[in-house]
Amino acid sequence: MSDLSVEQAALRASIHKSGLIWGSIAGLVVGGLGYWLAGSLDMLPRAAIAVIAAGGVGFASYRGIFGSGSKQAQCEKCGTPFSVRESGRSERLVSSEPRSKVEEAVPAEAVDKTKAKLSAAPAKPGKAMTKWIEDTYEVTVTSTCAHCQNVTTRLLTETRERDKQTITK
Repeated sequence: MSDLSVEQAALRASIHKSGLIWGSIAGLVVGGLGYWLAGSLDMLPRAAIAVIAAGGVGFASYRGIFGSGSKQAQCEKCGTPFSVRESGRSERLVSSEPRSKVEEAVPAEAVDKTKAKLSAAPAKPGKAMTKWIEDTYEVTVTSTCAHCQNVTTRLLTETRERDKQTITK
């Protein structure tokens, strides 16, 4: 891998960093969960379980993320590693639809336990109506290989919420 260009090395480093970050997060979560689940054991076996679980899951997550990122950055046509970069992105608004949702709402006073203990009458639940506009976009992503200049285009659909308002009655 020493024959990578500066741009390819930067892309590889970015994928490596992303894998390390997400692998570390997954390892910490699983290690903490393992430590908590082994709560009835002595300290040494409990810590060993946590370290082994964290290391295993962290490494597996890193390998999966790095492998997936490397595969996406490899040109389909010429096979050059870490050569595919996003060269263009365009979005087109397809539709905008107003949306709403009605839920049971509990007043803030009932959520606060100290106030709930002091009040003699139970809090009355109300209704909460949430309104928003949901936009659907058609996204075209263009990627180019730095080695053979092969251009690939992907078409995606994204939905986004905007102007969200909650009204409580």
